[in-house]
Amino acid sequence: MKLRYRLLFPLFALAALNPAHSDQTFICTHDRDQRIIRVIYGDQETRLPCEVQYEKADGVETLWQAQNLAGYCEEKALAFVEKQRGWGWDCSEQAAEEETTPTQEPAGEPPEVPAAAEEEPAEPSPAMNEYERHALFVNALSTVAPFKALLEEFYQNNGNFPQNLADIGLDASDMKNSSYIDDLSIQPGGKIYILGKPQLGDNTVILFSAKATLGGTNFEWDCTTTYSSSQKMRSCSHDAALQFPAGS
Repeated sequence: MKLRYRLLFPLFALAALNPAHSDQTFICTHDRDQRIIRVIYGDQETRLPCEVQYEKADGVETLWQAQNLAGYCEEKALAFVEKQRGWGWDCSEQAAEEETTPTQEPAGEPPEVPAAAEEEPAEPSPAMNEYERHALFVNALSTVAPFKALLEEFYQNNGNFPQNLADIGLDASDMKNSSYIDDLSIQPGGKIYILGKPQLGDNTVILFSAKATLGGTNFEWDCTTTYSSSQKMRSCSHDAALQFPAGS
């Protein structure tokens, strides 16, 4: 749920005034202008409830909030930081005790970078921190959305799931040029396998498994991954034995 221009939790009133109460703070700059993205927690130990705040020169917005879903605010914040970078902003994480005030931003949004530039792969870096790795993982998850739609459409038209990429008119050789994943494979039974970038860890695999329900009018998707930090997420369960299909 996306909410604008109001704070959701009264218990966050002090946190909204004092950045030291936020567990994650990202500062994004563009020329002399600045934006701040914060994850605010009602309880520092449980990290719930939580909300994502977006501060600009003209005020503070609450973009997302969660009462009971652990990891939700962190995922949303990291994905939003990546979107800012795609718009040309330079974003970095700031220590919680440091304070800053946003500067005036241009009247309009800076132009989005060309699509080709957005597809530049992340540079391998041994210094990539946990937040950056998690943002890359979230982006990897997002690549599967159009493939889910294609599998669902195929099932509704044929009464079963496709056996491979060719069944939905795609070529396996075209699955290796993404910024966020190294490969993608479709297997029988409504399964989509993703091979993650090396920055996520050696041979990181993500599996989405589909289940047709209500006479094939609805679909439920289950996510499993070898990603080492996935235990912190409810959206994707962890399975260290998962492997990317050979010969895909």
